Amino acid sequence: MKAGYRIVTLFAVSSCLLRADMKLTIRTTPSAGPTHESTEYYKGHLIRRDFATGYQVVDFSTGRSFSVDSAKKEYYPFDGARLAMKQVVDPARKVFTETTCSATGEQRQFFGYTAYHYLTAKKFHDEVNGQPSGIRETHADAWIVDLPVPPHVQGIASPNANFLVTAGVAGGVMKVPEVHSTHSGPRPRGLVVRLHSEQYESEVVAFSQAPLDENLFEAPKGFREVASVALAAQPRSAGPWLRFCAWLDGLLGT
Repeated sequence: MKAGYRIVTLFAVSSCLLRADMKLTIRTTPSAGPTHESTEYYKGHLIRRDFATGYQVVDFSTGRSFSVDSAKKEYYPFDGARLAMKQVVDPARKVFTETTCSATGEQRQFFGYTAYHYLTAKKFHDEVNGQPSGIRETHADAWIVDLPVPPHVQGIASPNANFLVTAGVAGGVMKVPEVHSTHSGPRPRGLVVRLHSEQYESEVVAFSQAPLDENLFEAPKGFREVASVALAAQPRSAGPWLRFCAWLDGLLGT
């Protein structure tokens, strides 16, 4: 799949709207597992996501990020730009997707904004050396606010997110499959505020565009910087996260 996956895409809006700060609190109930909440912060090209033992910050303008362990009072920098990999299409591996999206016409209010209801089905299969897999099908029931957001806003998909933006050996080559896709129906744009799928149900339960303190996106003072070879070689769950993003991008038709 191509790099730079995103869940929510960019409207044609003025640059002042794209610079607006944003804070989201998201409640998620997996199909198997307990309900939990997470919080995300967005400021320009910066994004922060809190998790149980700390938080992670990514600068999308540089590809750099760091994770914070509050209990250990340590933080772990990661330079994604240094590990950028060249992508080469592997003709022996192909992915076929067929996405159908429909607008129900229903509308609801979320945080003073109008959200629109979309139903999306995606059929997909892959092919290796001419041998196809079985056809699989997934569905999404989504409410999307007609609100301009930066292209890197993960929003409601973030329960599975790891924001490290690249992986692999510096100067290496990553083979990606040849992708064939079709789409019918509308292509929803905006902020996903409620989503139901086979895997989980998730909803934005708090939303704010109040100005955010830039200190939120900095490593805490007094914490020890730890360079991690293992982190640079194998970012946490980067592969599964990218595969998840690719799935949901196609599911929502983005």
